[in-house]
Amino acid sequence: MLCRQISRQVSSILQGFSHSWTPILLGTTQHQPLHQYHKPAAGEQLLRRQKMKRLIMTSNNPQEEKPWDPQISASSSLTSGEFSVFDPEDATKINLRPCCSTDCATLLKYIRASAELEGYLEHVTITEEELIEDGFGEHPFYKCAIAEAFSGKDDESCIVGYAVYCYAFCLWKGRSLIWEDMFVHPHYRALGIGSMLLHEVTKIAYNHGCHQVSGYVDASNASLQTWYERLGFQNFTKDFGYHMYSGSGPRLEKFIKNSNPQSKCVSRGLKVESSL
Repeated sequence: MLCRQISRQVSSILQGFSHSWTPILLGTTQHQPLHQYHKPAAGEQLLRRQKMKRLIMTSNNPQEEKPWDPQISASSSLTSGEFSVFDPEDATKINLRPCCSTDCATLLKYIRASAELEGYLEHVTITEEELIEDGFGEHPFYKCAIAEAFSGKDDESCIVGYAVYCYAFCLWKGRSLIWEDMFVHPHYRALGIGSMLLHEVTKIAYNHGCHQVSGYVDASNASLQTWYERLGFQNFTKDFGYHMYSGSGPRLEKFIKNSNPQSKCVSRGLKVESSL
């Protein structure tokens, strides 16, 4: 039996996708606040610059090594003028911080760019207004951590990644956290920013009494599955045969408006009442 995890985010993302998704699970650790990661000393900095020239990774093949290229064509959206990220060699600090409502315009651009890279752009229907309302309204449905790079030039900064998560409940484990999505700009993928985001959010989950962190991965993305397993995640589909089901859009609306689950009780003369 798969734990019934109550999450608006989980129930909205998967419907209509032809790909299969692999549930993953990770135990959590002790909490520390979101951190600032500063530039190393000069000697280490030179080594990092040399390594970065070799290890700037593209999103399609995380193992592929390519030099820094301002014109990298990982995505038409990412190379357009709306994404103003500077050369990572000029970065002096990476700051991990909570997302604020004014970040939602940039967050949406990254969400769309991430979906474009995966070939699912047509499935993205959320708006900036919904991100603001659902993340910063009276009843927030999600949380978000932002990775921001600083160049040291007049404290210039740019958002280079995000991690979106939300809380849920598992009948076997209790409080849980759903690792909804993460994206790091291709030019900044040699710095371990994704691992830092995952580590910080996991500690936040523990601080809030969560006993597990769960998420899902495209079944065709073997390299990402390997990355999660190397960090300690467990592949529930492979180990236990669990599958995640979701309903949204017209199918969800049809289930709500057209189904008649009371019919069996009524046919037997049973009166059905609901105070939900």
